[in-house]
Amino acid sequence: MATACRAGFQSVRERWRAVVTLWSAAALVVVLYYLLPGVSALLEPVGRWQRANGWLASLSICAVFCGLIPYAVYRIRRESGKRSPLVVAMAQSVWCGLCGVLCGWFFSVQGRWFGCGHDLATVLRKMVVDQFGWSVLVIVPANAVFYAVLSGGWRMKDERVPLRVFLSRVYLPNLLMNWIVGIPSNCAVYAFPMDLQIPVLGLMSSAWAVICTGLGAHSGRAIRASSSQSVSERRS
Repeated sequence: MATACRAGFQSVRERWRAVVTLWSAAALVVVLYYLLPGVSALLEPVGRWQRANGWLASLSICAVFCGLIPYAVYRIRRESGKRSPLVVAMAQSVWCGLCGVLCGWFFSVQGRWFGCGHDLATVLRKMVVDQFGWSVLVIVPANAVFYAVLSGGWRMKDERVPLRVFLSRVYLPNLLMNWIVGIPSNCAVYAFPMDLQIPVLGLMSSAWAVICTGLGAHSGRAIRASSSQSVSERRS
């Protein structure tokens, strides 16, 4: 557990600018939406489009925000793990688009459970279920494996990883970072009307996708180190 916490906090230190940017964006969009009437009017067509197109809108929004914007970042920073920026961005577009569809379904389920209001009590209930249930069991393990393969070059067929190593070196660092970034971001998402939650999620996920790429590269290194150590132990 201590190793996982150190790895998680190291990831935060290495990417603190992206984390602060995401937090700031989360706070800014909420403040602008509720304090400037023109902003809510400007976003109204986006909400109508999301409502009219359902899962297809969710797929498109998350694919664009999590593919095109990160691609520009990778080209500027030359950071995309072991693969080319274009390959990473295209794979992220498909993956995040599908995750957007899944999250749209989950948001609708939460709406049936807790209502569609965006008062503080409802926002906190949805955030707790999201971060400590949905993310723990579904989003984080899926993301951890996807980005370890994509950005870290993890060859699952050739590099078998014990469950203990996966949990401590891959899953828990991703979970810790997800909580640090996701708790305030989720509060911002759930503060919006239902029709705007996926568009806001897509906007914030553009920075999160860049962070996940870095986490995936770290996970790949940890897996290769564990695999090399296991091979050495079998030979000795």
